[in-house]
Amino acid sequence: MSDGCPEPEPVISETMRVEAFSDAVFAIAITLLGLELKRPQLVTVTAEGFRLALIRQWPAYVAFCTSFATILIIWINHHGILQLTRRSDRRFLLANGLLLLLVTTVPFSTSCLANYLTTPAGNMAAGLYAGTFVLINLAFLLLWQASASQSGALMPHISTEHARHISVTLGAALPIYLMATAVAYANAYASITLCATLLLIWALFSYDYRPMGRQRVRVAVPDSGPRRLRIAPWGRTQAGNSAERPGGGS
Repeated sequence: MSDGCPEPEPVISETMRVEAFSDAVFAIAITLLGLELKRPQLVTVTAEGFRLALIRQWPAYVAFCTSFATILIIWINHHGILQLTRRSDRRFLLANGLLLLLVTTVPFSTSCLANYLTTPAGNMAAGLYAGTFVLINLAFLLLWQASASQSGALMPHISTEHARHISVTLGAALPIYLMATAVAYANAYASITLCATLLLIWALFSYDYRPMGRQRVRVAVPDSGPRRLRIAPWGRTQAGNSAERPGGGS
């Protein structure tokens, strides 16, 4: 309470439970990636033999690093979408479930790539790996469209132009993932290189969910009551009498 006036209620998004559940799934998927790193098998234990055995496992390290970074960036983008979404419906929840389903398959495709990249089955393993990210990219687009097309689901500061811009950035990597999948059947190493390069694109687009221009939005309240200043969606909400703030009363 302040001067007999109740504090403004914080804005709570309906998607908070969705994000909490999704974060747990992302954490499990990343943990399973680490379990795929196996210790070298040595017939005779020597320092040189151990060194060579570690080097021979390079496909596992490449697959692990690429998959870990990709899941991390997926999580960042997922967080960005939920930060802009204040209401969920059945379509949104199903799209989110599809995305999580595909994320949990990443440890499997990573294991296949790590174990078969240097074998005659390497092309097929690379194709499976790149194809997994094609499906994840499509699921991301479905999740965003489920939010953007739902009336009143997005935060008020998201304009139609901003929503369209996010759709374009989310779909920008899809053609390259498709190319990586097709290239895999001719050259597995080129396919993996394309997947790794796409991490840069995902990283650049991860922060595209910030409000354009980071505009400050004042929430209208009666002059006699407390005022709220929100910098959505990353700003903090402050409450207090206008006389207590610099420039208050305007």
